[in-house]
Amino acid sequence: MTPITLHGWSLGERSRVDEPLDSKYKLFKQIGVPHSGMSQSHLTIREDLQEEELSVPVHFLDYKEDAHIEQTDTLNIDCIFSTDGEELYEGMGIIVRITDPTRVDKYGEPWKDRMAFAYSIDFDWH
Repeated sequence: MTPITLHGWSLGERSRVDEPLDSKYKLFKQIGVPHSGMSQSHLTIREDLQEEELSVPVHFLDYKEDAHIEQTDTLNIDCIFSTDGEELYEGMGIIVRITDPTRVDKYGEPWKDRMAFAYSIDFDWH
């Protein structure tokens, strides 16, 4: 096996360079770390969007489904990957990890550490 390096992070012997990755989700799950030395950032939905009671779109990577999320007391969002303006999916440029035990996926499981593409402009960064 050949080591892989992505944005300065070494993936070690986890994968072979010649093995195709069938989705970006596999790659990010495999990496398990933010890129370019970026530490994880806690996000909240922008305050002005909350005041207008608007939800923001995300695209979950696990079941490849679109959803809209609203800020709640139980919602936890962490940015785990951010580009320098490159589009990852339909204009979305960040990957977030979302946990909200009050929401369930299509199989009835609570949202726990679900990764999703999102628009960085929709969030306040902390």
